Amino acid sequence: QSRWHKNPTVAAILDRTHYRIFAIADLYSELEQAQTGSASSRQFFERIARRIVETSEHPELNLELVLDIDDMALIVDQAVPLGLVLNELVTNVVKHAFHDHTNGRIEITFRNHGELVELTVKDNGTSVPGRFRGRGLGRRIVELLVQQLHGSMTIEDRNGRIVCLKAPLRNVESGKTQSYAIS
Repeated sequence: QSRWHKNPTVAAILDRTHYRIFAIADLYSELEQAQTGSASSRQFFERIARRIVETSEHPELNLELVLDIDDMALIVDQAVPLGLVLNELVTNVVKHAFHDHTNGRIEITFRNHGELVELTVKDNGTSVPGRFRGRGLGRRIVELLVQQLHGSMTIEDRNGRIVCLKAPLRNVESGKTQSYAIS
């Protein structure tokens, strides 16, 4: 729908909504295949990130996607918000980070530190003041999801942008809350 809409603002909103829906669909596809009530973090996060990069409206950017994801079982209560956060962050990078160069690099790292997990989204794009620091819908969605996860988020501008999220990890077997970090 967005490709045929003449208003660029409406087209952008439709595109971002499209990616949000696909992120949730990917999770449920992963859950259905596993039949365990949990999803593989590696498969789920890779699918989300690759879909956004591969369907980018900016093929001239020559984006390189680097994934270093510890594989662990994520329960739905944590997989949905984590997947949506990842979706928002990668979409933001593709849309805003590479206005002045064509060799973009997006690095996604996910680490399981026992009671903590760490998710990092890093790019080598332009550190424009205000990029993902404003009050747009994507930023608000991420803030609400981080709150839902009882977490925190930091943003650094250092040779691009680094976004780090931290929150309690839900244990697959017991459903008990443990700490985890997403960078």
